[in-house]
Amino acid sequence: MNAPKIQLLTIILAFISCFSLSGQTGLNDFLKPSDTLNKSRRNAVVITEASLASLTLIGLDQLWYNDFQRSKFRTINDNNEWLLMDKMGHVMASYYVGRVGSNVLDWSGVSEKGQLI
Repeated sequence: MNAPKIQLLTIILAFISCFSLSGQTGLNDFLKPSDTLNKSRRNAVVITEASLASLTLIGLDQLWYNDFQRSKFRTINDNNEWLLMDKMGHVMASYYVGRVGSNVLDWSGVSEKGQLI
């Protein structure tokens, strides 16, 4: 190995060591779900989720659908092409997005009823 690679590897290992040795208790306290409603966490969660949803929809519109001609809503039977796997992908993605959202709201202390809403 040449000297720059060894120096870079040393810096990376030192960086990882510093964070793994000193920050565990603070990180564990931060990641522990709140027993009561923590408004600052809840607000951060709501703002982050709304921002990510908006950016995702804008990104899909600009990057994925921009080249397609716009028309009225319609449905087509694409079972022969995708064999319903795209539908299963939508179901699984919806489930995991909902699960992560519920866990993050639980972390911020939102009640189960509030999480469902």
